[in-house]
Amino acid sequence: MTASLTTDPLKVLIADDQYLYREGIKSLLNEEASIEVEIEVSSGGEIMDYLRYHSVDIILMDIDMPGMGGIEATRLVKEAYPEIRILILSMHDQLDFILDVLQAGASGYILKDAQNLDLPNAIQALGTGSAYYSEAISKKLADYLVQVHSPAFVANVENPPKITPREQEVLSLIGHEFTNEEIGEKLFISTNTVLTHRKNLLQKLNARNTAGLIKSATKLGLI
Repeated sequence: MTASLTTDPLKVLIADDQYLYREGIKSLLNEEASIEVEIEVSSGGEIMDYLRYHSVDIILMDIDMPGMGGIEATRLVKEAYPEIRILILSMHDQLDFILDVLQAGASGYILKDAQNLDLPNAIQALGTGSAYYSEAISKKLADYLVQVHSPAFVANVENPPKITPREQEVLSLIGHEFTNEEIGEKLFISTNTVLTHRKNLLQKLNARNTAGLIKSATKLGLI
């Protein structure tokens, strides 16, 4: 089903584990004749259960839900029902979350605390096949695109930094969420030595923290 080819109301599923928030969104959307709220659910598992027997056009998806969260649910929905469009409604404004859900297949991202939460227009945009992002999210994505197209970043991709075998071991364990102490125990080195390797990796991969280190290492194929 393609929403842009029909004049019927867009069928919307609201997925959020906060009941009062769901009710507020439902009340807002019920005022729109072009939007029909099909159901409210509180987890990714409930989304998949509902979609086995019913169809929707758009899912309003929270990221933090019990059991199956929004990122995994987005990925599964898009794999099984690629025609469904997903709009993320979240408190998270970290770039990692934004990139993860977009990579999973979401078509839009709105912050829950946005002063102008223009959901009807966002839903209509997705219904016509367009994407929709709140202003703060658009800025983060624009800044990210500028970064990845910068000469320094491109040079890093074309000429990956030289990582020593020991640094590679440390990087791999960091990627598996081991602490500095645990890495030291596994590699039979001191915690201070682990910290030195971590510092060198941050410099070589031009990262500011562990999240940035993992993201850069993944893009460069180092982990």
